[in-house]
Amino acid sequence: MERKHCALFLPSLPVGGAERMMINIATTLADRGHHVDLVLVKAEGAFLDDVSDEVSIINLSSSRVLTSIFSLIKYLRKENPDVLLSTITPTNVVAVWATMLPGISTKHVVRIARPESEAADVQENTFKQRVTAGLARLFYPFADEIVAISRGVADDVRANTRLSMEDIHLIYNPVVTPELIEKSREPVDHSWFDNEVPVILSVGRLVDQKDFSTLLKAFEILTRDRQAKLVIFGDGDLRGDLENLALELGIDADVDLPGFTDNPYKYMTDADVFVNSAKHEGFGNVIIEAMACGAPLVATDCPGAPSELLGGGEFGPLVPVGDPEAMASGIEEMLDNPTPREKLHNRADDFSIDSAIELYEKVLFNRQHLEEPVH
Repeated sequence: MERKHCALFLPSLPVGGAERMMINIATTLADRGHHVDLVLVKAEGAFLDDVSDEVSIINLSSSRVLTSIFSLIKYLRKENPDVLLSTITPTNVVAVWATMLPGISTKHVVRIARPESEAADVQENTFKQRVTAGLARLFYPFADEIVAISRGVADDVRANTRLSMEDIHLIYNPVVTPELIEKSREPVDHSWFDNEVPVILSVGRLVDQKDFSTLLKAFEILTRDRQAKLVIFGDGDLRGDLENLALELGIDADVDLPGFTDNPYKYMTDADVFVNSAKHEGFGNVIIEAMACGAPLVATDCPGAPSELLGGGEFGPLVPVGDPEAMASGIEEMLDNPTPREKLHNRADDFSIDSAIELYEKVLFNRQHLEEPVH
């Protein structure tokens, strides 16, 4: 295969799903012999240490995404990579503007990870977020290729731009990697996973979007009739609120919020049920991670991809957003009749790194159009 020079562009590398996916893509492309640059508006974030030595980090050293356009243009003109893959709305917009300029021949592929209409229309989003989403809908058609990470995202792109489904490539996130599987086999170091009491697990930032308050209320309902423990890994601004709610509900002795862990997968392997309680999800990487580890799942049927990932409920119950009673019933169903681990593993194979990278190579390097268009 011909060695290509590809650049991946995003703001920085904090702990996040999009950042993890771009690192997975960069690492695997480099492993396949391509010259890979990870171009960052600012080279900072907890995931910096996870970047492979085979991937070059290009630090634009800008304080804001918008002002990074000048450094990005300079980089593109000097290095002239064959292709630029961008993700996250602000960097997508800046990358479109930069690659539209005369004298820049780099192909630009936009990876869209959330419905832009949601960001443009949700009132609690900042004015800046809504404007940026509006610009994205206006300028995305000027990109050379568009990748949507789910059919729901692809539908949103089609509905809110002048693009047709034939212009959009569907490539699921490359979530399942050999490293994930290896980490899932490590021993757990939490005493609750070593006894006979079932453990309910969730993982995510302690923010409103993840709606852990509904999970706590569901757990309280569940434990009226049976013993269980609840562990939520993650950090965020709502830690105090969630701890207070657990105390008010009288479940604090059975709830643990240990903070961030760099290996949630070993806990997923041993959990009796994994719950995704989000109000909305661009994709839901954690759902795939839990399936890859064989954890029976319950997820909210929220805007985004969870229903798509769970096959409309085939691989785990889907419950209404913000409904503790329904969530408690879903958890109870999985405790009593869990989805077979083999079935979950087989579904997770659809989101393997190898499957995704083969599709990315086709889009990035013009090898051929994807065999399966978005419908």
